Amino acid sequence: MSRWPVQPRSPDNVVIRGLGKAVLRLSWQPEPSEAATTLTMMRRIRQRRTRVRLLAFLSTVVTIVAAWSFLQFVVPSENLPESADAVVVFAGGQPNERIGRALDLMEQGVAPRLIVSEGNQVWARGTELERLCSAGSDSFEVVCATPDPDSTIGEATMFADFAAEHGWDSLVIVTSNYHLTRASLWLRRCSPAELFRVGTGERGWPNIPHEILGTIHAKTLNRECPSPGEELD
Repeated sequence: MSRWPVQPRSPDNVVIRGLGKAVLRLSWQPEPSEAATTLTMMRRIRQRRTRVRLLAFLSTVVTIVAAWSFLQFVVPSENLPESADAVVVFAGGQPNERIGRALDLMEQGVAPRLIVSEGNQVWARGTELERLCSAGSDSFEVVCATPDPDSTIGEATMFADFAAEHGWDSLVIVTSNYHLTRASLWLRRCSPAELFRVGTGERGWPNIPHEILGTIHAKTLNRECPSPGEELD
């Protein structure tokens, strides 16, 4: 009985066949089952819904904050009385902006006296305020004073002290629109006098973030009018 001669295996052939089997084993993956595919799809749907709900929530929060900021710092509510004991003007703003609006009220006979916070003198140089504080007025009483410290809270306590000392029952606040909410908040805390608010119309967009933070701080962490001698922020 004849036999075919056995051909010896080449080392190269052995290596090639071994590599081919290894590649086949690595490249082959079982097909996912229908249940696994369904679970994956459901997981992706849940994740997508979560993202949509989160975006909707954030959009709602942003809309509410924007609307609140617009009403408080861009077009704040105003209430001009027929008469009051004094018109009080907070320092700052554009040249002649706040004092100009206050003088309009004085010409209308809203109050017999005008109380002005001079604050930092640099912003008032060469303005109607500087001339008014130097020469006064023949039509009404003018009082110009510098708060200590020179801040919105310092001004509010100064105006409140004036009102308490002279027995004034009503005050008209004059300041920029963006500053009206925080200024009236502090003066209302420091004085029992009836308060009326008049804005100048100045939006002051770059100042609004500062006013928002200051108002939130006043409504949360700093809720009391400072006592006499207390250090103010």
